[in-house]
Amino acid sequence: QQRMIAERIGIPQLIDMLLLKSEKLQYVGCLAIIALSRSSIEYQNRICRENGIQPLVRLLRSPKTSETVLLTVIKALGTLCIGVAHSSNKVTQGKIAEEQAISTLCKILGSTANEILQVEIVL
Repeated sequence: QQRMIAERIGIPQLIDMLLLKSEKLQYVGCLAIIALSRSSIEYQNRICRENGIQPLVRLLRSPKTSETVLLTVIKALGTLCIGVAHSSNKVTQGKIAEEQAISTLCKILGSTANEILQVEIVL
């Protein structure tokens, strides 16, 4: 059901939601990206092609991002890397590495006391 809703909203609009200041819209945007990413590698690649990785990484780096949204961003990035049938997606992995998200995740891992965030980063 989430995937069908995400498909109707469309990837460009979902990416726009990530750029807004509303925590609720950022959260919903992340959930929708997760739903699409889990369904097919084609959606993963479209999200990457349509510049969906950069807003996720921006939220990851922002000190204003709530822990709830941060956790969802981390899950979205993970789903983009290894999604469908637990297979690697080299395209999205390369873009995430290019955006230097890995070093940001390591910094968060070393600085947060939130065990749920720590576990999600390691996964």
